[in-house]
Amino acid sequence: MADSHMSRRTYWIPSSDLAFLKFILEGYDGLGIMTTLDPGPALVQISVAPGREPEWAELIEILKQDIPIRPAPARPHGPDVGIPSNPLRPGKPD
Repeated sequence: MADSHMSRRTYWIPSSDLAFLKFILEGYDGLGIMTTLDPGPALVQISVAPGREPEWAELIEILKQDIPIRPAPARPHGPDVGIPSNPLRPGKPD
């Protein structure tokens, strides 16, 4: 997969579901790659393969029935960039 052509989506998920999401994504051969941006607040980035965005959109809707997945703002790059507020842990600093 050519990473430069992949679309990226960022999500909050419970840290207890990180392995489950990775396992499911690996089962969809070539659909995309999961990168854990921050394991504490469970911020993940999904890089979706070109042309497979509709398949990912369908899968994420199915997954939302079992685990609380929330879209997160795309995380800018750089050493001084903070972690956005986590809607899965309201009122708790990240």
